[in-house]
Amino acid sequence: IQFADLPRLSVLSLWGNALTGSVPNLDNATNLRAILLGNNQLTGTIPTVFGTMPRLEIVALWNMGLAGSIPPSLFDSKELVAVAIGGNELTGTIPKSVGRPTLMQGLAMESNLLTGTIPSEIGNLVELEALTVHSNMLTGSIPASIGNCTLLRALELGDNNLEGFVPATLGNLRNLQLLHLQRSDLKGSLNFLCSKRRLIAADCGGPNAEVECDCCAPCCNDQMQNCGFYLDVSTLILDCLSKGYCQQKT
Repeated sequence: IQFADLPRLSVLSLWGNALTGSVPNLDNATNLRAILLGNNQLTGTIPTVFGTMPRLEIVALWNMGLAGSIPPSLFDSKELVAVAIGGNELTGTIPKSVGRPTLMQGLAMESNLLTGTIPSEIGNLVELEALTVHSNMLTGSIPASIGNCTLLRALELGDNNLEGFVPATLGNLRNLQLLHLQRSDLKGSLNFLCSKRRLIAADCGGPNAEVECDCCAPCCNDQMQNCGFYLDVSTLILDCLSKGYCQQKT
């Protein structure tokens, strides 16, 4: 099938098969609203043509074989509400353009080979409910601007090389239910988050605890091979779609 010859196509859903090759040519499919190709064996890079799709709301390319960098144009559509590109072999940095789609509700870039810092532009995503960038090679500190994302329910930053002090602006995340900061080089106290019932994992264990946290479960340290658990992003996406959460809020 030549998808480029289907200009009226609005949803492309081929996830969860055993497809091989590269991401299909979608150059003329400018009316696409959802691209769901995750859990296949597709390789290559993230097509820059996604940035020319003004209606695009969902990009789900998780658990494939994609390599290369994240094109800044991926975040050009102002309609984007969910991007899931975790479980690939993506390299380079998180582009600052990540802060453009202010309707974004879910952003998953976990388990790649990303380097550099978490852009402060993340703080522009005031509708964001889930951010997962764990298991990369990110450095620098947690940007204070993340406190602008007051609707966040899940924040997974663990298994990176983040350093510095935990920002007090995390206290603005009144809806936060899940926080993963384990196996990093962060310092400070998380006790200001202990007044509400939350699942928090951080490096508060062992004789050389880096973080103070009276409510963390588990308390990890850098020597532990596995500590805590992470969200299954594919399950979240499918649940989101089936219940209609992945859509613009009115």
